[in-house]
Amino acid sequence: RVVATDGNPDVVALAKSNVRKNAHDLEASSSQTADVQQLQWGVMEAMELSEEADLIIGSDLTYNSGTWRALKETIETVLKP
Repeated sequence: RVVATDGNPDVVALAKSNVRKNAHDLEASSSQTADVQQLQWGVMEAMELSEEADLIIGSDLTYNSGTWRALKETIETVLKP
């Protein structure tokens, strides 16, 4: 299962649009497409995805040191033990 997330609803809407536009290409190369959902960082916000991820790939995540604790909590919540 592939889940793409962002905290910004506008970015989530754009990502959903991109997944829909590219779904045919994704399905041709594998049996799945990507789910897209909004995710605010923090333990409580990430509980829906608790221990679901084998791997997390992130981009542009650490430029604001004020969010590092919430990012750490989210990663610890979402990653499988």
